[in-house]
Amino acid sequence: MASSTIGRTENSCFAVLTTLFMQYVFKLNTWIKSNLQWLLASIISSVFFTPLQAENIEFTEAEQAWIEAHPVIKVGGETDWAPFDFVNEQGQYAGDFQ
Repeated sequence: MASSTIGRTENSCFAVLTTLFMQYVFKLNTWIKSNLQWLLASIISSVFFTPLQAENIEFTEAEQAWIEAHPVIKVGGETDWAPFDFVNEQGQYAGDFQ
């Protein structure tokens, strides 16, 4: 009788450990998917939308005059399109397009 109790206890511990392990794997998988998406998006945005590209733009005289007449340009943005365009935890606009 004692050996059957030990067997049930071992099976129960194994079941609990298996459940905990599977929960951990699920959470880790979710975290990896979430962060890999952000990481890949950051890499893509840094490759295709670098500040260096802006230095090579040649404006017409009319465009240059407009820019000089409007030194501050206000734009709107998305609040939940990280990492490109979002509002951070401090409520400040952030992202690669800021």
